[in-house]
Amino acid sequence: YEYALRDPDTRVRQYLIRAMGQTANPSFQKTIQNALNEQNEDVVADAIYSLSFFNEVENIKLIGQKIDHPSSLVRNRAAIALGMMTPGESSKGLRSLLSDPEPNVGWNAAVSLAKHGDPSGRKVLMNLLDRSYLAKFSGVDRYEREQTLMVAVQAAAMLGDSEIDEVIKVLSVTDENLQLRDLAKKALKL
Repeated sequence: YEYALRDPDTRVRQYLIRAMGQTANPSFQKTIQNALNEQNEDVVADAIYSLSFFNEVENIKLIGQKIDHPSSLVRNRAAIALGMMTPGESSKGLRSLLSDPEPNVGWNAAVSLAKHGDPSGRKVLMNLLDRSYLAKFSGVDRYEREQTLMVAVQAAAMLGDSEIDEVIKVLSVTDENLQLRDLAKKALKL
């Protein structure tokens, strides 16, 4: 990795960081942590992703320090990574990301909070369960809308919120996507 630091093409560093993270080998942890200090947002985002494989308080804190990063890519990756880690320490940062100016960051923060059993992102999840809300985002194509709905159904169902469950129940019967209907039924154990 140190040799790759001299290469102006960051893709090599990105690949190495991701590979080191996926091994979950503790001997790589310090190198990945150091990559958080790089200037390139892609490398930083991949370092955040890789640290999520090491579910340790120190890494949760390091990732939490990136929630105010100027790059929405980095903030989004932090929202996803914190959702993969132990609840508690990560929840404060996730709650602050709910109001991120980049909608996708807030969406992922709400999903991550729901995975932790935290209802703080309830309003965001209710929006994600509404096709007309998602249709307002011209940069989100049909496939992405379908994927977003599926993730939102799975996450929202984890909360055990009666109002959300009712919305999911309606989706399980009326949604145009048969896969989503099936997923909604499974999420609610219907």
